Formats: sequence, structure tokens, C-alpha cells
Amino acid sequence: NITSVFGYYNTNNNNSTYKELTPFDVKLLMMNIMNKITLYKNQKTNFIKEKLQIVINNLKQNNVNIASVNMSTVLSQEDLIEVYKLLIVSSSLLIEKHEVFAKNKECPKELEKHLKRLIYASQHLLIEEGKNFRELMKYKYGSSFVENALENKNYCIDHQIVNAFQLKPKNDLIIISRLK
Repeated sequence: NITSVFGYYNTNNNNSTYKELTPFDVKLLMMNIMNKITLYKNQKTNFIKEKLQIVINNLKQNNVNIASVNMSTVLSQEDLIEVYKLLIVSSSLLIEKHEVFAKNKECPKELEKHLKRLIYASQHLLIEEGKNFRELMKYKYGSSFVENALENKNYCIDHQIVNAFQLKPKNDLIIISRLK
């Protein structure tokens, strides 16, 4: 019989209730997060395929400026796909190790990077499970743990993830090289 090691307050519908979570609940939440991220990745992949076809058509019609704008969008979306892949790896690892982090009061060092990745990404991904995950981590490891991840204190988040979510314009040389 698995005993609960932590829980969270559910404040939906103006009713504040405490919900105990079992390691299975944590695993289920992580699986839902991974499935949503996988769905996002697949949607971005399809979007990129469509955009690349538009770029090809723009180039055939000598609309280089429009092709450049579309290629810039493609490059940004490719960056997000790479981030989604990292998040899927982190989610998968946390699913595999869900009992380890569910049972420990302190954050296991080998899982900290993965937990913080998902916390940071949760503010950029519009999924309810991400918010639930943040609240869960806040309850389990404290507000400062979550705030440090959200604010990328001590550069705890991979620069690739931070840069992809900032959506900065792409360098013209990169765009031109991809257009060729």
C-alpha cells in the first residue's frame, strides 16, 4: 500500500481543498504533461512542413523577402521543436523515476535539472498540467525552488530552452543560408 508523501491545495470553484497525491498521481501528471508536449511538437512539425512549402512557392515566384520572413518563422519553430524534445526527455525520465522524487523531501540532485526545465517551460506552455506541476513543486520543494526555475536564477535552465522561448528574430545570414 503506497502512502501519500505530499499533496496540494485545489482552489477551483472557490473551494479550497487539500488533495493528497500518491506517486501514481505524480506519474499520471507527468504522463499527461509529456503527452501534451508531444502533441505540441507534432503540431509544430506539421506547421513547419506547411511553411516550408510556402517558402518554396515564394522562391519560385521570386518573392525573396516574403520567403525570408517565412523562413525566419520556420527557424524559430525548429528551435521550439528541439526544446520540446528536451522536455519530452525530462518528462520521460521523471515518469521513470516518479517514486524517487515523490518519496524524497529534498529534490534529488540527479532530477533537479529536469524538474526545473519543466517548471520553467510550464510558464510558456499553455497547458493546465504545467500550472498543476508548478504548484506541486512549490508545495513539495518550496516557493524558492520554483521561483529560481521560473526566473532562471543561477542559469539553471539550458540556454537553448531560454532562447527558444524568447523568440528573438533570426540572424539574416542564417536565414539566407537556409534559403539556399
